[in-house]
Order: sequence, then structure tokens, then C-alpha cells
Amino acid sequence: MSENAYEPLLSTDETEALLQAMRSGGGAANASAKEVELGSPDQRLRQALGKADDVARDWAAEVRKILRRMLGVSASVRESNSDVVPYSVVAQSVAPGAGVCVLRTVDGATCFMVLGSGLTNFVINRRLGGSATKQEGGVEDMRSFLSAVDRRIVRPFCEEVCNAFVQRWGEAELGLKISEVIARPIDMPRLGQFEPMLRVSLTVSLDADSSEELSIVLSGDAIRSQPQVEQKLPEPVRPIDRTRMLGRLSLAELELVAVLGQANSTVRKVLSLNVGDVIRLEEAPTSPLYVYVEGQKKMLGAPVVSHGNVAVEITEVLKGAP
Repeated sequence: MSENAYEPLLSTDETEALLQAMRSGGGAANASAKEVELGSPDQRLRQALGKADDVARDWAAEVRKILRRMLGVSASVRESNSDVVPYSVVAQSVAPGAGVCVLRTVDGATCFMVLGSGLTNFVINRRLGGSATKQEGGVEDMRSFLSAVDRRIVRPFCEEVCNAFVQRWGEAELGLKISEVIARPIDMPRLGQFEPMLRVSLTVSLDADSSEELSIVLSGDAIRSQPQVEQKLPEPVRPIDRTRMLGRLSLAELELVAVLGQANSTVRKVLSLNVGDVIRLEEAPTSPLYVYVEGQKKMLGAPVVSHGNVAVEITEVLKGAP
């Protein structure tokens, strides 16, 4: 085995350059790159999971500062694992009394920010001048829905939290603004039941006995609306480089398969086959064999014997074969 046995046939740059040269016939590349959205919403959101986890860590630190600055409380805030869930799971997980903000991107995509009911109640009470601790006996008057006054009180806090998230995600990539704070979870805009959503969550511990969720929920349209980086086509390939790359490609190994014929059968018949049984093919004895190169039909041939081995004699190279 040679010392270069495991060397890649072509580098990534060489492969891209070769493909471009084949498209343009070696001429100058003067066509502009087109942006095509191929991924499904679920795929786009899952590709953003890594970034979401990174953003959540910085977002958690900023939310701690917001709690201290706006509410005068030092709370424990830690990030949770981001996940992709259907809209139905998001809607069903929102409890009565939770603070739900409808967010809109510049393109009109719908997203959400959800504050747990305990956190929402705490924010409203603190902004009204209430104590930073639970009432005597450990019982709080929890709201089952948010009145118009409640929504007006909680909105500045939500805006601060939303802006902190957008800044860490990248304002140029994700422009989110609060459209409204809704009174009850049942008033949430109805999206498709199985529409995938990217949920970026934090856990806020206001005291040792309880913890509340704070989350931003992004739709696939919000991720898709991010501006794409302009793709630059590779420089034209020099003739000497083209010759060298084609020379290296000529050493690549390919799989050739000659198909004698095909037949359709049932599972029962296949399971009952024994030694000596005959399978009748759909092709006539004079029909040529198809020769496949890497799964693509390329040539026709006929069975022959060469040096004691079964062989195929090429009788025709198919024109226009892929």
C-alpha cells in the first residue's frame, strides 16, 4: 500500500473548482449565485439548535441583570437545553396566568415569548411596589389571566428580555418585536398543530422553593427570514489545474454492475425457493444487458467468456445517459 493511500482524491476547493469548470466549460464564471431554500422548517430549526444553546448562555446572564435592575432581586438564572417541538406542545405547556407575548419579525413571522405564571405574577407585584419575597405563609395571589393593566405593567420587562435575546442572536439576523401581550393562553394565535418551533428556554429561580420557565419560541419562518451571505463563485480554473484534477479523477474507482434481467415475485414465492428452482426473467434471451456505473445506466452489453471468467462485451454506449 502506498504512503498516499488515504490521501483525499480532491480537496474541497479543488472539487468546487472542478464542478464550476464543468458547468462553464472552463470559461469565466459570470453567472451570479442563486439563493435557494431547500431545507424544511424542521431541518432549518434543528440546524439552529447549536446557535440557540450558545445564545441561551449569554441571554441568561443578561436576564439576571434585568431582574436586578428592574425588579431589585438577585435570582438564579440558568439555560436549559434548546429543543424543536410542534406548536401543539408549546400551546399545551402554557399554564393559566402565564405571560405570553406575541412576537413578529420584520417579515411577519409569528413567534412567542412565555413567562411562567409565577414569574409573571412576581414581575407584576414587584413593579407595583410589592415585596420581593412571598407573602406570609408562602401563599401568593396567582392570576388566572392578565388584565389590561397587568399586560401594560409586564410589557416593559418583556421588551427588555426580548431585546436582550435579539442582540445576542444578532439583530441583523433576527428582528423580533413584541406585537402584543395576551390575556390568556387560549388567545394565542393559532398555528399549524404540527408546525415545528425552536424553543430556547431559561430556568429562573426566585427562591429556593420554586423555579419558573422563561422561553423564546421561534417559528421556521423566523429562521428562514435571516439574510443569506452572498455566495461567491470560485475563480476560473487554469488549464494546467484542470488537467491535473482530471488526471487525479481518472484514478478514482467506480462500481460497474451488469444486470442480466429482472423479475417480480411475491414474498411467499421467494421464501419457497429451493435449489434447482428456476426464476424466469422478464427479458428475452436476445435482450442486451444493462451496465450501470455508480447506479446510472450507461451502456448495453452481451454476456461472454473471457479467460475462463464470465464477462460482458460492451455493444453500445447509451447517448444522453446521466
